[in-house]
Amino acid sequence: MLMRFFRYAQRRSTVLFVALLAASFSFGANCTPGTTVCAENCPKGDKGDKGDQGSAGKDGRDGLQGPAGATGPQGPAGAAGPKGDKGDKGEAGTCNATNCQQGPAGPAGPVGPQGIAGPACTIGQTSTDNNGNTVITFNCGTTNTNAVFRTTPAGTIIAFAGEKSKIPAGWFLCDGREISRTQYQDLFLAIGVANGAGDTVTTFNIPDLRGRFLRGVDDAQGRDPDASKRTAPANFSGTPTGNAGDKVGSVQSDALKIHSHKANTGDGLLVYTIGGSGDRYGGGNEKMVRVPLTSEGDSTESRPKNVGVNWLIKY
Repeated sequence: MLMRFFRYAQRRSTVLFVALLAASFSFGANCTPGTTVCAENCPKGDKGDKGDQGSAGKDGRDGLQGPAGATGPQGPAGAAGPKGDKGDKGEAGTCNATNCQQGPAGPAGPVGPQGIAGPACTIGQTSTDNNGNTVITFNCGTTNTNAVFRTTPAGTIIAFAGEKSKIPAGWFLCDGREISRTQYQDLFLAIGVANGAGDTVTTFNIPDLRGRFLRGVDDAQGRDPDASKRTAPANFSGTPTGNAGDKVGSVQSDALKIHSHKANTGDGLLVYTIGGSGDRYGGGNEKMVRVPLTSEGDSTESRPKNVGVNWLIKY
């Protein structure tokens, strides 16, 4: 504002100066001599020449900077530049035993045509192998094929009426022997260590049925009242290693069931009970009777009638 005022005042001074100069010219031409005032009827003089432009005024102080305007909207994206040149081909890779990977397997090929039917087969001879299995030979043209059939499962026990020297192939005498778990794998899978664990690592025991009857496992039916007292069979060293209790392979020693015997004098007065030592008496007339406690029988065991056999087990 101050700058504008100075410029305005300068222009007004220039105009006033020009007016005064024009008046001085008219005074000389049209005014009465000896006076300084123009008469009212004096004509107006010619317009003077335009005065020279005055010198520029001093620059004013810069005004305060106004606040920044709002950011304008983003302009549209420029056109994509031209595609660069193709790079050079890289060097060929190397393949070794540690970083070379096999590519994926290709698709399976089509199924081939069915082959020509072979010659018809006929049944040849039938025999028994060293393990007692049935072997049937099939004759198919110039080729013979043997088929082995296990007719008796491993672990089967039978009564054999022949001597030990006549035991057929594929069978063991049930004598508690220790045999290999791998060589006789089928038998081991069938009976396990029920009759003895052998060396607990590579061998196991088969049943020892010499001089023994067979009895079915009670299976909690109550027919064997002492089933829970059955013991584990001992191996050749006398160590029990098989099953005990109401299980396959457990054994029982001989026993005599608890019982009583009554003796009568014949007159109904005295009854004597055997089962301990000493004499007991009683009755109406107090008659004493002595009954001797003697051993009776003709054997060292109680047994039924029986026939000796060899018990065999299939392996």
